[in-house]
Amino acid sequence: MKDNRHMWKNAIAKLTITFMVVMSLVIISPVFADAAVKPTLTRTTRNILVGCQYNLNVKNKTKKATYVWSTSDKKIATVDKRGVVTGVRQGIATITCKIKTSDKTYNLVCKVTIIKPAKLFMIKNKVTALNVGQSYNLNRTIVPSTSKDKTTWTSSNTAIAAPDKNGKFTALKEGTVAITGTTLSGATDCVTIKVVDKNGTVTNQSQLDELLGSGAALITIKTTDPVNLVIAKGDYSNQKLVVEAPNSDITNYGKFASIEIKQIKANSWYENAIGNFLKILAADSRIVVGSNAKVSIEVSEAGAILKIENNGVVEELFVAKEADIDISGDSDEDIPVVIDVPGITITSSVSLNLECKAKTKLILLPGAEKTKVQAATTAVIPDIKGDVTLNITVGSGDTATEQTVKGTPITVTPTTGGTTGGGTQGGGTTSMTYTLAQSYTNLTAINVTYKGVTYTVDSDTLVALKRFLGNDQFYLDVWKAINTTGVVKTYGTGANAQTVTVSGTAGSFTKTVSFSGAGSKLNGKTYTVTVTGNNSVTVSNGTLTFTITKVDDKTLTISPAPTGLTFSPTF
Repeated sequence: MKDNRHMWKNAIAKLTITFMVVMSLVIISPVFADAAVKPTLTRTTRNILVGCQYNLNVKNKTKKATYVWSTSDKKIATVDKRGVVTGVRQGIATITCKIKTSDKTYNLVCKVTIIKPAKLFMIKNKVTALNVGQSYNLNRTIVPSTSKDKTTWTSSNTAIAAPDKNGKFTALKEGTVAITGTTLSGATDCVTIKVVDKNGTVTNQSQLDELLGSGAALITIKTTDPVNLVIAKGDYSNQKLVVEAPNSDITNYGKFASIEIKQIKANSWYENAIGNFLKILAADSRIVVGSNAKVSIEVSEAGAILKIENNGVVEELFVAKEADIDISGDSDEDIPVVIDVPGITITSSVSLNLECKAKTKLILLPGAEKTKVQAATTAVIPDIKGDVTLNITVGSGDTATEQTVKGTPITVTPTTGGTTGGGTQGGGTTSMTYTLAQSYTNLTAINVTYKGVTYTVDSDTLVALKRFLGNDQFYLDVWKAINTTGVVKTYGTGANAQTVTVSGTAGSFTKTVSFSGAGSKLNGKTYTVTVTGNNSVTVSNGTLTFTITKVDDKTLTISPAPTGLTFSPTF
């Protein structure tokens, strides 16, 4: 009896469990069954070219259901009873499939974008080189322009560059990569790009030419070799140029975003472009501004020695660090100068428009008499040397005042060296050495007395002599190229006007120099001048021949020095 009760209990328990399982299946199964048979479209969005078709299939079709297809705009896209969509005209339409089953209705939709095919596809901003780390966006041009054809971008090496869906990418490492754009309609174009180091380092002319205008945002000229580089005329305004070339000569005709000169040969930057900004970080440099050039210059190296020869336009000279600046040139344009820190010395033979926010030393040579000075306060009025009297504006606006300041005269005492020998031309055998108080580049005149007659070589005439003593290759080449047609230039005005004519055989360093002008003591004189290219110039008038040689910036020699010749430099 006891065993029978136990058997009944087991039976009842099993029946209870079975009942619960059956009930759960009854409750849950319809949900699963309904989810399994719910119809959907294979795509809910689709791009289709005009004239092309796409079949919108229905998944999980239900037996005995009805399917009705429709379009929101037959002028853009049509659809047949099987769900095949045809692109008619560029635009967007909604395709709907209405499905009726025995117990439910479904409205399935797909947004289709109909696209006019591109007949032509071009990458419109191709570049040949980029720096590592540089980002770039490859824009496209398609024809017709009204087409909205989609583009897919691919790379030959995603380790170098991997463009996104819009053609944007970052150069990841050095190497060469081909990036291709392909439209949905099959039109395609490709660009090959060389990825260079992050600084765009070049050491010679061919490497420089390869990166100019390439797309690389930064070019760095970095070499210790004594090379002569020429930057061709062009718009490189998307590129920054850095120069680290202590033994190089560079002639520039290109417009850059900026130019940073860290190291360069002391007499070697020739600027011939319009609109460049030069940041000077070199310890010793010289900028020659060409006659058609316009440039702005910033001095940002403490203790820098900078020579500027302005034959064009210096739009602004900003001095941000203690520096020694020498300014000369043929230009009649005033140079605006901003002085921001103390300890600056400016020597100039051209007129300046000076704004002083700190105390400075100003040495004004002949040619700089029209210099204008505005001082923030009386405490920063410059210390002025030179045969000038300036009306200085102190302060600004309605409270500004004027002070008249007369420059302190510049004095120099030449010394005579010993005998070094050298022939009997002109009756003398002595070479004379002159130790100057300042650099020969600051000479404003040379007074030469011989046989009781004094000849004054003025600052204008000295321009060429200074260039040749400095072994300026640019001007040596210009001198050498002068031919029988000759070059004529007039210095001074009115009664003091002096005309100099230079002529000779092209390719020769020897030329004939003639002077004319009633106000000049050299009027009617003709000399034979030979420029040796070795920091010296030889001058002859037929009976007297002597050579002026630069030993260093403050030492000149005349050899042989004729008996009775005196040489007196003026600054």
